[in-house]
Amino acid sequence: MKNLNVSLEKAEAAFSLAPGKELKPEVLRKAVSEAGFTPRDIFITARGNVVTGDGRLLFQAAGSSQHFSLVENAELSKLKSEGFKEVQLDAKVVGEKAPLSLEILGYKK
Repeated sequence: MKNLNVSLEKAEAAFSLAPGKELKPEVLRKAVSEAGFTPRDIFITARGNVVTGDGRLLFQAAGSSQHFSLVENAELSKLKSEGFKEVQLDAKVVGEKAPLSLEILGYKK
């Protein structure tokens, strides 16, 4: 983890993962709890590729072997219709442990 910024006023923390490192929500939630706070939703911004696996669309973060299932919603439908393969996603992490899913909130080429 690098570039850690914590705002108690906003009740949020932002950081960057080092290339090749995987997102582990259980580790984040434990750290937040141990610091005396209640963990809430995890939102990410990540660049990577939309790939097909197990008959469904997955997101593979750049520089990582970690894959995320993509939750069906209007943003995913729009992304599929535009045919983008490499994108930057703004998404909500769904799930506590692998396999994790992402609910796309927005994206850009």
